[in-house]
Amino acid sequence: MSEKSGYGKANRRRRRRKGRRRFWRKFIRFWRMFGRAVRYLYQAGGKIVIPVTALVVVFAAVGAIEQNERISDWQKVTSRDTTITIRKNLVNDQVEGYSDVIRKYADEYSIRDYTALIKAIMMQESRGEGTDPMQASGSFYNERYAGQTISDPEYSIRAGVQELAAALKAADVRGPEDIEGISLAVQGYNYGIGYIEWAKKNYGGYSEENATTFSNMKAYENGWSSYGDPDYVEHVLRFYSYSYSLSGGSSVRKGEMVGTSSLS
Repeated sequence: MSEKSGYGKANRRRRRRKGRRRFWRKFIRFWRMFGRAVRYLYQAGGKIVIPVTALVVVFAAVGAIEQNERISDWQKVTSRDTTITIRKNLVNDQVEGYSDVIRKYADEYSIRDYTALIKAIMMQESRGEGTDPMQASGSFYNERYAGQTISDPEYSIRAGVQELAAALKAADVRGPEDIEGISLAVQGYNYGIGYIEWAKKNYGGYSEENATTFSNMKAYENGWSSYGDPDYVEHVLRFYSYSYSLSGGSSVRKGEMVGTSSLS
Protein backbone atom coordinates (compact mmCIF):
# COMPACT_ATOMS: atom_id res chain seq x y z
CA MET A 1 0.00 0.00 0.00
CA SER A 2 1.43 3.38 -0.93
CA GLU A 3 1.60 6.22 1.55
CA LYS A 4 -0.72 8.32 -0.57
CA SER A 5 -3.40 5.68 -1.05
CA GLY A 6 -3.33 4.52 2.57
CA TYR A 7 -3.67 8.04 3.91
CA GLY A 8 -6.31 8.98 1.33
CA LYS A 9 -8.61 6.11 2.27
CA ALA A 10 -8.21 6.83 5.98
CA ASN A 11 -8.79 10.53 5.43
CA ARG A 12 -11.98 9.88 3.43
CA ARG A 13 -13.30 7.58 6.14
CA ARG A 14 -12.47 10.22 8.76
CA ARG A 15 -14.31 12.90 6.79
CA ARG A 16 -17.35 10.65 6.36
CA ARG A 17 -17.45 9.92 10.11
CA LYS A 18 -17.14 13.60 10.95
CA GLY A 19 -19.85 14.44 8.41
CA ARG A 20 -22.23 11.92 9.97
CA ARG A 21 -21.51 13.26 13.45
CA ARG A 22 -22.20 16.83 12.29
CA PHE A 23 -25.48 15.73 10.66
CA TRP A 24 -26.78 14.00 13.80
CA ARG A 25 -25.73 16.89 16.02
CA LYS A 26 -27.70 19.29 13.82
CA PHE A 27 -30.63 16.87 13.60
CA ILE A 28 -30.85 16.51 17.38
CA ARG A 29 -30.46 20.27 17.84
CA PHE A 30 -33.27 20.86 15.33
CA TRP A 31 -35.76 18.69 17.17
CA ARG A 32 -34.86 20.10 20.56
CA MET A 33 -35.47 23.61 19.29
CA PHE A 34 -38.64 22.50 17.53
CA GLY A 35 -40.00 21.05 20.79
CA ARG A 36 -39.17 24.22 22.71
CA ALA A 37 -40.86 26.38 20.09
CA VAL A 38 -44.01 24.25 20.11
CA ARG A 39 -44.24 24.28 23.92
CA TYR A 40 -43.73 28.04 24.04
CA LEU A 41 -46.38 28.79 21.43
CA TYR A 42 -48.84 26.36 23.00
CA GLN A 43 -48.44 27.96 26.40
CA ALA A 44 -48.89 31.36 24.78
CA GLY A 45 -52.23 30.25 23.35
CA GLY A 46 -51.23 30.05 19.70
CA LYS A 47 -52.75 26.63 19.03
CA ILE A 48 -53.86 27.45 15.49
CA VAL A 49 -50.56 28.85 14.20
CA ILE A 50 -48.31 26.39 16.03
CA PRO A 51 -47.26 24.21 13.05
CA VAL A 52 -46.37 27.00 10.63
CA THR A 53 -44.90 29.41 13.14
CA ALA A 54 -42.88 26.74 14.91
CA LEU A 55 -41.30 25.62 11.65
CA VAL A 56 -40.43 29.19 10.69
CA VAL A 57 -38.87 29.84 14.10
CA VAL A 58 -36.89 26.61 14.06
CA PHE A 59 -35.54 27.02 10.55
CA ALA A 60 -34.54 30.60 11.27
CA ALA A 61 -32.84 29.56 14.52
CA VAL A 62 -30.97 26.66 12.89
CA GLY A 63 -29.80 28.96 10.11
CA ALA A 64 -28.59 31.52 12.65
CA ILE A 65 -26.73 28.88 14.62
CA GLU A 66 -24.98 27.50 11.55
CA GLN A 67 -24.05 30.99 10.41
CA ASN A 68 -22.72 31.81 13.88
CA GLU A 69 -20.64 28.62 13.88
CA ARG A 70 -19.14 29.52 10.52
CA ILE A 71 -18.34 33.05 11.67
CA SER A 72 -16.82 31.85 14.96
CA ASP A 73 -14.57 29.28 13.28
CA TRP A 74 -13.56 31.12 10.12
CA GLN A 75 -12.61 34.66 9.20
CA LYS A 76 -12.74 35.40 5.45
CA VAL A 77 -10.79 38.16 3.73
CA THR A 78 -11.70 38.62 0.05
CA SER A 79 -9.73 40.53 -2.60
CA ARG A 80 -10.54 40.84 -6.31
CA ASP A 81 -9.56 37.29 -7.27
CA THR A 82 -8.44 35.57 -4.08
CA THR A 83 -10.14 34.59 -0.85
CA ILE A 84 -7.96 33.69 2.10
CA THR A 85 -9.71 31.75 4.82
CA ILE A 86 -7.98 31.68 8.18
CA ARG A 87 -9.03 29.19 10.80
CA LYS A 88 -9.56 30.48 14.31
CA ASN A 89 -7.10 29.52 16.99
CA LEU A 90 -8.22 26.21 18.48
CA VAL A 91 -6.16 26.00 21.68
CA ASN A 92 -6.97 27.37 25.12
CA ASP A 93 -5.43 30.20 27.10
CA GLN A 94 -3.22 27.88 29.16
CA VAL A 95 -1.54 26.54 26.04
CA GLU A 96 -1.26 30.02 24.51
CA GLY A 97 0.41 31.11 27.73
CA TYR A 98 3.40 28.96 26.78
CA SER A 99 3.81 30.63 23.37
CA ASP A 100 7.12 32.31 24.17
CA VAL A 101 8.64 29.11 25.58
CA ILE A 102 7.37 27.10 22.63
CA ARG A 103 8.90 29.54 20.15
CA LYS A 104 12.17 29.54 22.07
CA TYR A 105 12.66 25.80 21.75
CA ALA A 106 11.08 25.58 18.30
CA ASP A 107 13.78 28.01 17.17
CA GLU A 108 16.49 26.08 19.01
CA TYR A 109 15.53 22.80 17.33
CA SER A 110 14.77 24.34 13.94
CA ILE A 111 11.01 23.72 13.80
CA ARG A 112 9.71 27.28 14.15
CA ASP A 113 7.17 26.66 11.37
CA TYR A 114 5.57 23.95 13.52
CA THR A 115 4.74 25.99 16.62
CA ALA A 116 1.01 25.50 15.91
CA LEU A 117 1.55 21.76 15.82
CA ILE A 118 3.41 21.88 19.14
CA LYS A 119 0.46 23.72 20.66
CA ALA A 120 -1.98 21.18 19.21
CA ILE A 121 0.00 18.34 20.77
CA MET A 122 0.14 20.13 24.13
CA MET A 123 -3.60 20.75 23.93
CA GLN A 124 -4.25 17.05 23.44
CA GLU A 125 -1.72 15.93 26.05
CA SER A 126 -2.56 18.22 28.95
CA ARG A 127 -4.59 21.28 27.91
CA GLY A 128 -1.52 23.17 29.13
CA GLU A 129 -2.01 22.04 32.72
CA GLY A 130 0.39 20.40 35.16
CA THR A 131 4.17 20.28 35.38
CA ASP A 132 4.60 18.13 32.27
CA PRO A 133 2.40 19.85 29.67
CA MET A 134 3.96 17.95 26.75
CA GLN A 135 3.74 14.62 28.62
CA ALA A 136 7.42 14.10 27.81
CA SER A 137 8.39 12.17 30.95
CA GLY A 138 8.75 8.97 28.93
CA SER A 139 10.62 10.67 26.11
CA PHE A 140 14.12 9.63 25.05
CA TYR A 141 15.05 13.30 25.51
CA ASN A 142 14.04 13.42 29.18
CA GLU A 143 17.49 13.08 30.71
CA ARG A 144 17.05 15.27 33.78
CA TYR A 145 14.05 13.36 35.12
CA ALA A 146 14.82 9.93 33.68
CA GLY A 147 12.37 7.41 35.13
CA GLN A 148 10.41 10.14 36.88
CA THR A 149 7.62 12.56 36.08
CA ILE A 150 8.91 15.90 34.80
CA SER A 151 8.24 18.63 37.36
CA ASP A 152 9.39 21.62 35.28
CA PRO A 153 6.96 22.76 32.52
CA GLU A 154 9.69 24.48 30.50
CA TYR A 155 11.84 21.36 30.53
CA SER A 156 8.79 19.34 29.46
CA ILE A 157 8.36 21.65 26.47
CA ARG A 158 12.03 21.39 25.61
CA ALA A 159 11.97 17.58 25.67
CA GLY A 160 8.67 17.47 23.79
CA VAL A 161 9.92 19.80 21.07
CA GLN A 162 13.06 17.69 20.67
CA GLU A 163 10.90 14.59 20.35
CA LEU A 164 8.67 16.23 17.76
CA ALA A 165 11.64 17.58 15.79
CA ALA A 166 13.05 14.05 15.57
CA ALA A 167 9.66 12.69 14.49
CA LEU A 168 9.22 15.33 11.78
CA LYS A 169 12.66 14.53 10.42
CA ALA A 170 12.08 10.77 10.48
CA ALA A 171 8.74 11.22 8.70
CA ASP A 172 10.31 13.45 6.00
CA VAL A 173 7.70 16.13 6.58
CA ARG A 174 7.88 18.76 3.84
CA GLY A 175 6.18 21.62 5.69
CA PRO A 176 3.36 22.59 8.08
CA GLU A 177 0.81 21.98 5.29
CA ASP A 178 2.02 18.40 4.69
CA ILE A 179 -0.76 16.73 6.67
CA GLU A 180 0.16 13.33 5.31
CA GLY A 181 3.69 13.55 6.70
CA ILE A 182 2.57 15.33 9.85
CA SER A 183 0.12 12.50 10.58
CA LEU A 184 2.98 10.01 10.48
CA ALA A 185 5.15 12.22 12.69
CA VAL A 186 2.38 12.92 15.21
CA GLN A 187 1.57 9.23 15.62
CA GLY A 188 5.32 8.68 16.07
CA TYR A 189 5.30 11.28 18.86
CA ASN A 190 2.73 9.17 20.66
CA TYR A 191 4.15 5.71 19.90
CA GLY A 192 7.84 6.51 19.60
CA ILE A 193 10.04 7.03 16.55
CA GLY A 194 10.11 3.27 15.93
CA TYR A 195 6.55 3.45 14.65
CA ILE A 196 7.54 5.84 11.87
CA GLU A 197 10.14 3.53 10.36
CA TRP A 198 7.82 0.53 10.80
CA ALA A 199 4.91 2.29 9.06
CA LYS A 200 7.09 3.54 6.20
CA LYS A 201 8.63 0.12 5.63
CA ASN A 202 5.44 -1.94 5.84
CA TYR A 203 2.71 0.43 4.66
CA GLY A 204 4.39 3.40 3.00
CA GLY A 205 3.23 5.76 5.74
CA TYR A 206 0.53 6.43 8.27
CA SER A 207 -3.02 5.09 8.22
CA GLU A 208 -5.61 4.59 10.96
CA GLU A 209 -5.49 0.86 10.32
CA ASN A 210 -1.74 0.46 10.75
CA ALA A 211 -1.78 2.71 13.82
CA THR A 212 -4.22 0.26 15.40
CA THR A 213 -2.16 -2.71 14.23
CA PHE A 214 0.99 -1.28 15.78
CA SER A 215 -0.80 -0.56 19.06
CA ASN A 216 -2.13 -4.11 19.28
CA MET A 217 1.26 -5.57 18.36
CA LYS A 218 3.13 -3.59 21.01
CA ALA A 219 0.52 -4.29 23.67
CA TYR A 220 0.82 -8.01 22.98
CA GLU A 221 4.63 -7.92 22.97
CA ASN A 222 4.73 -6.14 26.34
CA GLY A 223 1.84 -8.01 27.95
CA TRP A 224 -0.16 -4.81 28.34
CA SER A 225 -3.86 -4.21 27.85
CA SER A 226 -3.18 -1.27 25.53
CA TYR A 227 -0.38 0.73 23.95
CA GLY A 228 -0.59 4.43 23.14
CA ASP A 229 -3.53 6.08 21.40
CA PRO A 230 -4.39 4.67 17.94
CA ASP A 231 -6.55 7.74 17.28
CA TYR A 232 -3.86 10.19 18.35
CA VAL A 233 -3.57 11.85 14.94
CA GLU A 234 -7.26 12.74 14.80
CA HIS A 235 -7.17 13.92 18.39
CA VAL A 236 -4.23 16.26 17.74
CA LEU A 237 -5.27 17.59 14.34
CA ARG A 238 -8.61 18.84 15.67
CA PHE A 239 -6.53 21.51 17.44
CA TYR A 240 -4.17 22.22 14.52
CA SER A 241 -4.96 25.40 12.61
CA TYR A 242 -3.54 26.55 9.32
CA SER A 243 -4.72 28.87 6.57
CA TYR A 244 -6.00 28.24 3.06
CA SER A 245 -5.73 30.22 -0.14
CA LEU A 246 -8.65 29.99 -2.56
CA SER A 247 -7.93 31.20 -6.07
CA GLY A 248 -9.48 30.34 -9.40
CA GLY A 249 -11.82 27.82 -7.78
CA SER A 250 -9.01 25.81 -6.18
CA SER A 251 -8.04 25.37 -2.55
CA VAL A 252 -4.41 25.26 -1.49
CA ARG A 253 -3.10 24.97 2.06
CA LYS A 254 -0.72 27.81 2.81
CA GLY A 255 0.76 26.48 6.02
CA GLU A 256 0.67 27.79 9.56
CA MET A 257 2.21 31.05 10.64
CA VAL A 258 1.29 30.67 14.26
CA GLY A 259 0.63 33.85 16.18
CA THR A 260 0.15 35.81 12.97
CA SER A 261 -2.14 33.78 10.72
CA SER A 262 -4.35 32.35 13.46
CA LEU A 263 -7.08 34.54 14.83
CA SER A 264 -7.78 34.46 18.55
